[in-house]
Amino acid sequence: MKPPAACKIPARARAAEQTRLRRLGLTPPAAVPGVVADGAWVPPTTWLERGCGRRRVDSARLRTDLPWLRRTLEEAYIGWARAARRGWNWDAFFRRWDRHLRRLRGRSVSSATAFALWREFLAFQPDGHTGPLVTLGFKRGSQTLLLSPDAGGGPVTAVRLADGSVRKLRNGAKENRPRRVQVWRGGRLEPGRMLSLPAVWGTLNAVRIGGRWWPAEAGGAAPRGAAAQRPVWQRWSPDTSYLRIPTLTPENSRRLRRLTARVRPGGARLVVDLRGNKGGSATAAIGALRACLPEVAWTAATRIAWRWRDTRAARVLRWGWVQGRLAAGLKLQSAGTRRAAQKLLDLVALPSSAAEHGGWMRLISPAPASRTPRVLVLVDERCGSDGELLVWLLGKLPGVIVAGACTFGAVQFAQPGDGLLPHSRVAFRVALAETDLYGDGRAVDGHGLPVDIVLRDAARGTRAAILALTGALGSPR
Repeated sequence: MKPPAACKIPARARAAEQTRLRRLGLTPPAAVPGVVADGAWVPPTTWLERGCGRRRVDSARLRTDLPWLRRTLEEAYIGWARAARRGWNWDAFFRRWDRHLRRLRGRSVSSATAFALWREFLAFQPDGHTGPLVTLGFKRGSQTLLLSPDAGGGPVTAVRLADGSVRKLRNGAKENRPRRVQVWRGGRLEPGRMLSLPAVWGTLNAVRIGGRWWPAEAGGAAPRGAAAQRPVWQRWSPDTSYLRIPTLTPENSRRLRRLTARVRPGGARLVVDLRGNKGGSATAAIGALRACLPEVAWTAATRIAWRWRDTRAARVLRWGWVQGRLAAGLKLQSAGTRRAAQKLLDLVALPSSAAEHGGWMRLISPAPASRTPRVLVLVDERCGSDGELLVWLLGKLPGVIVAGACTFGAVQFAQPGDGLLPHSRVAFRVALAETDLYGDGRAVDGHGLPVDIVLRDAARGTRAAILALTGALGSPR
């Protein structure tokens, strides 16, 4: 595919990008930024940064970008074939999108209007990473629903939306089975049933199980008492410590490493607050958890099955993710991080073939110990990506309790890569890998990771409310 003229980068912008990379200790290939091969291109970091968060889009330019986007998704998106196997018609989808943009007659429109059809795809195959990095005008992630304890654990075969419409579900899918939970309400724990479903479907008010409709109550409203946006470790009481791990930006990762040196473990309870953690690199977070849990041995024994794409387009997008991290403040301070970044940069210019690989991802995770503090993990519907991975890893410990609302659901379609649509200049993110956390192929994106306790009190985010809950749970055996 011949690269469009919009991919041409002025000499001044190219020189500025190469200078920027050299100052970071990297050696950029001669073609970077610019067209590398096969029509793939690497935009300057500043262009990619400006392409995020656009409020308005030129509909005619976006229409011109559709063939480019279609080819990029086919070559790089790990979920392309999965969606097709389940019945998604990509050709028909892009034709509908083209007609939608043609009706806008080349006007500048809101990003939500320009990308309205992307909701159609996400409703079919929820994906917590893939899509334009602009405001879409609809919710992504999961929604937590509370059902009557009498609803039973059979599969949900259909859901009813607030507008009265009914949506049928895949028969027997494990992610669509209600789960026994406890509900923290009014200072006491009550039995309940919980179900998490994609938020993109809209507000749900009933589900059908075994031929009967059961009312569904929203269980994920944001609590009062917002969690801090930087790492915190505190001794809340003689027997309770609190560790706050927010979104792992480069700056927060540096703060977390500095904070880890001040941790003084001890006590019968540890609260790990992952609410609102949208991901990043989990490395610094694991270091802090190891400091808080010295009784636990951490090994690389845990394996997760995963598949990933290694094509020219995937390599360019993978480098685009690094560009975004550099723009957010990532500093290549160690020789190891510089080598890793240089390797990704070099791969952009090397020959590649359309390839998909499968294997095992090894993770450092906690091993069961004879004596472990009671660990309470706080999560919500904004906790996603590597934030969810931390929830999953902590779940390896016996007696861990996860409380709040189901997580966002952005850990199945993983390893995000970023690119720039050449004409509309909108940044677009693509999942380059897929994990199988449970080993049985069930969907996680759009459903998130489940909780053991649904928190319903309005003040459940305050220190007093959390301490009251930890007191109700008691000490570990």
